[in-house]
Amino acid sequence: VFFIFATFIVMGQINGNYLQKYIQVEFGDETVNILGTFSGCYQFKLNKKWYVRGSYEEISFAAEGGKFSYCNNLVDGEGGWTFSIGAVSKETCTEAGYLARSAATKTFDLMETANLQWYSSEGLPLDYFRLGEVE
Repeated sequence: VFFIFATFIVMGQINGNYLQKYIQVEFGDETVNILGTFSGCYQFKLNKKWYVRGSYEEISFAAEGGKFSYCNNLVDGEGGWTFSIGAVSKETCTEAGYLARSAATKTFDLMETANLQWYSSEGLPLDYFRLGEVE
């Protein structure tokens, strides 16, 4: 019975059933000068190709816009969320593939990274980063 219940919970997490469908993002542009351009509304998308955690894509810029995605091996073997431009791929989890990343975390919920420090791909702390819920 426990196994069935646990499987139900995990599948719900993978499918994004417990996550915000839309989030509002604000970037400062002092650390990485183009990040402020990507402030706006992002929508949750289930990543069926990789069968891993979903991603958030910038609304109205689908293919070329900003994206948040989770990487299992980001910094020193720890997982975390990244912000990149364009299609999500395996390159997204390399320093050359992302513009910003969260501190190490295992959370499925991007919103839980709002209180974590975010860094540039060079490891510099971002001066301003805000996540908010869209009702």
